Amino acid sequence: MAELSDIIHAALDVLKDEPGLAEIEDWQEVNCFIPLKSPGISVGAEKETFTAYDRRFDNTEVSLKIYVWVNDSDPARGESEVRRFARLVRYALVKDPYLDGLIDSGFVSEIKYSASDQGQEMLTYLAEMDYQVSCLTQRTEREPAWEVGEVQVEIHH
Repeated sequence: MAELSDIIHAALDVLKDEPGLAEIEDWQEVNCFIPLKSPGISVGAEKETFTAYDRRFDNTEVSLKIYVWVNDSDPARGESEVRRFARLVRYALVKDPYLDGLIDSGFVSEIKYSASDQGQEMLTYLAEMDYQVSCLTQRTEREPAWEVGEVQVEIHH
């Protein structure tokens, strides 16, 4: 069964294995972007919704946010780079829609682009991506198994 932290970690692993993303200097497991190192990628949870599957499990829809950022003083180069990285992120996740069997499906449903002024003639170019994941999750926390100290069996003939 998929746990949220496992899904986030698996998505980042898929992205880290993408050769076109080898230039990424900062990888984060958070739902925000931290433009201190550039270029960077972060993956974090935005929302989980649940519907009943059976007594032990729920169908779960997870909305993840993937942020890709590039700091650059040249607007044309910065925009071009963030779009290129966003496409590579999308393509990498399309190639492994099941995150190696961890989830039932995953799909990048939207990419939004923006830029913000960081001062000193530096801009941050941002791609905010919506990654929708479907999986089964446990409905309740598993209780630890009972510890059996000693078993005695008497057989009578």
